[in-house]
Amino acid sequence: MIATADKWVKDNPNSGDVLIWDILDLEKTLNLLPSEKIANRMYQNKDTYSFKKVTSDWGLDKKYFSNGAAYADDDDDDDDGDLDLDLDLVVNNINEEAFIYKNNTKKNYIRVALKSKKNKPVLGTRINLNNKEAKQVIETTNVRGIYSTSEAKVHFGLGNEKKVGKIKLIGQIIR
Repeated sequence: MIATADKWVKDNPNSGDVLIWDILDLEKTLNLLPSEKIANRMYQNKDTYSFKKVTSDWGLDKKYFSNGAAYADDDDDDDDGDLDLDLDLVVNNINEEAFIYKNNTKKNYIRVALKSKKNKPVLGTRINLNNKEAKQVIETTNVRGIYSTSEAKVHFGLGNEKKVGKIKLIGQIIR
């Protein structure tokens, strides 16, 4: 790199301001950087404050340059015009098509959307859900990483349960 810069300055002694792009061979520089596609990882909550690695079981073990993920209900499984709210997974990949992983579960859930009096989402509130022996805690946010955004609603999976014991809001005052 120093030799390249020295040569450029000798060949262009009166060029004025020098930019890094004037002396840097981008292709050579990029070839110096290690680059290896890796598999994404997925873990399943086991309801006992533990998680099970399910990457291969769920088909997420392909190696790519993934740089973001979000969840959304991307399909209409029940043909009645309503979304089924089973939260499919969307994974963005660099220089490749995005992955959409379809969620095939048919479990119960509750979704919570906090809105201000001006109908704006209320972010930064912690929501505690207690259901029999299970407890879930989610903080309202729509950011899921530097490049990933999901809706501002929170989604609690209830499994086979049909009722919620108690929901408690902690944090933001809704105005």
